[in-house]
Amino acid sequence: WTISVNRKLFHVRPNLRDALIRLRELGLAEYYWVDFICINQSDLQERSTQVSTMDRIYRSATQVDIWLGDHTGETEKLGSWIEKVSA
Repeated sequence: WTISVNRKLFHVRPNLRDALIRLRELGLAEYYWVDFICINQSDLQERSTQVSTMDRIYRSATQVDIWLGDHTGETEKLGSWIEKVSA
């Protein structure tokens, strides 16, 4: 599956495709930061530098969404557990 970001094409795996489709359907945010897209995965120097800043990126975010896959009973349990431990 291919997506276009700033007129640049990215080949993405099905799990990222599914997440982007679902997030767009839900309309939770206008913009998303996706490490696979925002960090040049073939440049080890850039990857190393960017990974070290991910803590700051996530901490300064107003909202962080994670994709666990399509909704099942198991993802419901995991979602409840995440809410519980992050409170």
